[in-house]
Amino acid sequence: MAKFKYAVKNGDNVLGLMWDVGNGREVLVTYGDKLDLNHSLLVRDANGNDIKEVEVIEMLNEILPRDW
Repeated sequence: MAKFKYAVKNGDNVLGLMWDVGNGREVLVTYGDKLDLNHSLLVRDANGNDIKEVEVIEMLNEILPRDW
């Protein structure tokens, strides 16, 4: 059975929930909301504790290739 682990929030909107589905696997279920670049991503655990806040622009700069 899947167990809720994290919620990902962007501004006032919850973008999705992360579930532990067993065997070391996790699944992020999104709601299809648009990502607002003006707000950071806030990751909150199942107990309501803030885990990490990440600026969207900084995250995109790290993961996108630089040679385009």
